[in-house]
Amino acid sequence: MYCGKCGAQNPDDNCFCGKCGYKCDTDTQDSGNHAGFKGNDYSNVFSDSDVQANRVPALLGYILFFIPLIACPNSKFGRFHANQGLIILIFAFVNSLLQSIFNFGRWGWGWFWRANWFPNPFSIITGAIGLILLAAIIYGIVNAANGKAVEIPIIGKFRIIT
Repeated sequence: MYCGKCGAQNPDDNCFCGKCGYKCDTDTQDSGNHAGFKGNDYSNVFSDSDVQANRVPALLGYILFFIPLIACPNSKFGRFHANQGLIILIFAFVNSLLQSIFNFGRWGWGWFWRANWFPNPFSIITGAIGLILLAAIIYGIVNAANGKAVEIPIIGKFRIIT
């Protein structure tokens, strides 16, 4: 669990942040079955001046993740969105790699599906994942443009750039 005030990572059972002492609000946490599909909102962690000054580099971070790191290297808001963009890029690369393995030539499984009349299920699955990743990019760009710092659902919890 990440602190809603400073963004520090804490164990899930902590009621207070170990870094800043902020009290966790357990009443607002979603305990339903879909809680894993909802990204955490860290919009209140970043200063308004940081958000206002770095919206454009942050939203460009979903196209090229390193733009916020170059344009505004000290911006926590920019680094948050650069991290989200990098996570999406990694998942897109893995998806593309799986797609190439299962769809092409004698090294993959493509020969089997071309020899039969039914469609390749791997193409359908990796294509659907690609559309989901495109939706995640759009979701991140809209959030960055609106000055929000909301994790991409499911995959946004990973932290590479801190």
